[in-house]
Amino acid sequence: MDALLKHMEVREDGFLEVVLKRAKDFDEYIFQQIHKDERCLLCVRDPRSKTRLYYDTKGYLTLQEYLQSHIFEENELVPFLIYVLEDMVKVNAGKPVSMKLEHVFLSYDGGRLRFLVLPLVVDNWLFQKEELKQFLQKLQEQIRVTQDYAALGYLSCCMRNEELTLPLVLQGLHDLQMRQAKPPGFLEKLFHITRQEAFQVRDLPAARSFRVPECAVAEETAVYETQQDIASPTQELLAQDCCCLVDLKTWNTIRVDKEQFTIGRAKDNDLVLSGRTVSQHHAVIEQGILKDCESANGTFLNGERVEACELKDQDVIRFANVQFRWQKEEAA
Repeated sequence: MDALLKHMEVREDGFLEVVLKRAKDFDEYIFQQIHKDERCLLCVRDPRSKTRLYYDTKGYLTLQEYLQSHIFEENELVPFLIYVLEDMVKVNAGKPVSMKLEHVFLSYDGGRLRFLVLPLVVDNWLFQKEELKQFLQKLQEQIRVTQDYAALGYLSCCMRNEELTLPLVLQGLHDLQMRQAKPPGFLEKLFHITRQEAFQVRDLPAARSFRVPECAVAEETAVYETQQDIASPTQELLAQDCCCLVDLKTWNTIRVDKEQFTIGRAKDNDLVLSGRTVSQHHAVIEQGILKDCESANGTFLNGERVEACELKDQDVIRFANVQFRWQKEEAA
């Protein structure tokens, strides 16, 4: 997949910017599937460019960063590997996952997994043998343990396997976990009780903050494209000066065409949100200024809770748990 990419870097505002070499390599179907799977890192396509993508990494650290700062205790490593690879198998079954430590993400507030999926026309992504081997090798190099070395030995064996696949690695880890598990007690045998505790990621660091630049998305061209040119239902480009909110889940576009535009759960708002975490009168946008109306669950701008803040093009706004992107279009 790397051969199809022209450029990739994490910007100062926390967005991972990806530029494709050719517009024809973009896969619209995969792009839509990314937004239907909460395990995928949120991807936004630049409305002014057919080849530029943005992934929101704010609120997450990479798997590589976590491994560099964490030492696994006894009987912790195998459940952690299963935790990561189980979700990777599920996502990779229908979408091409990037198998790099820096492209697997853990949320700061609980270690929820997110994977970087590139919406590219790629054949046979389920059989990325060399990519998987490199992923396991990097994983083995970064992992630090106190005394549990069986999992590291198992990863070494996997890399020598000619029939290496992601599900095969996962199955072996489950077998290893069963061998390491404590034998059931008398009552557990008698009543067929199984011990299944949800895995919890330990020692997550504090979230880092990002600087938001004057313009969050760099323009590639000053000429606006039509909906047909973009070939995607996710954007609505407007021919005159205006601003709009783009729902980052449904990709509906809501035009903000009033000096005082209200948002909340109450029916008298200009934008009515049905989420239970949204307050009756949650927030208001007044001439490009976002103001929180003392909502219970907060208004967030680019991951930070705000009371009042000026909006800039491509800012990500969250009303409680409902996310939008602020899109500003100027006359061509």
